[in-house]
Amino acid sequence: MSDDFTSETNGEKDNFETLLEAYSSRMTKDIQVGDKVRGEIIAIGKDTVFVDTGTKIDGLVEKTELLDDDGQLPYKEGDTLELFAVSLTGSEIRLSRALSGIGGIAALEDAFENEIPVEGTVKDQIKGGFHVEIMQRRAFCPISQMDLRFVENAIDYVGETYLFLITEFEEDGRNIVISRRKLLEKEQEKGRKAFFGEIAAGAQMEGRITKLMPFGVFVELFPGVEGMIHLSELSWSRVEKPDEIQPDPHQEHHDTPNGGAGRR
Repeated sequence: MSDDFTSETNGEKDNFETLLEAYSSRMTKDIQVGDKVRGEIIAIGKDTVFVDTGTKIDGLVEKTELLDDDGQLPYKEGDTLELFAVSLTGSEIRLSRALSGIGGIAALEDAFENEIPVEGTVKDQIKGGFHVEIMQRRAFCPISQMDLRFVENAIDYVGETYLFLITEFEEDGRNIVISRRKLLEKEQEKGRKAFFGEIAAGAQMEGRITKLMPFGVFVELFPGVEGMIHLSELSWSRVEKPDEIQPDPHQEHHDTPNGGAGRR
């Protein structure tokens, strides 16, 4: 009887530990280091601001990171913040605007390995790109990696502060290559997924005309997402060329297919 009772107790203990381990692993599985987290402020402490991460574990961000130029906290409970997960444990999720300020080589290497954004200031235009200072260290950003679009006036970026991803980290940090474009592309891809998840046939949208072609026009509906309006759908009357009915070359209202009138 005693042996049976002991066996059952040990079995219950093993089951409990298994459940606890499984529960703990689920608590942070939806968030990985480097992920962007959007959540509401649930509490403001003396040195720490607590954020709802949408998981079983609340996020923590140092209060000093959120202060404005006057040293004041411009946020209150209920406000929404967009931060990055910089470290995860079984009991907390550390959040940050990005890696910035003064940091060691280890912090930069960690940012490189986990794709954590780093804050950088464009110091100068150099051959092939830009000299950018990140955490008081010199980094190189190729001109093709500074923006999603073609950079026409490189000088416009000098003096500006942006978030970057470290794409190359060599020679113990003496050779650091960064990209702003990769970060913008990641954000754009998230937006694209949300856009396609919400769009429905018949929805009326506003877009920016990007190209006129003999057979119709291309319209940007969302950054990186274009639609095409056939020439026959541009007007109720016969149109030979798209520019015949374009008083405003930048804006167009139209419906998605199967959504009723699509002509102007």
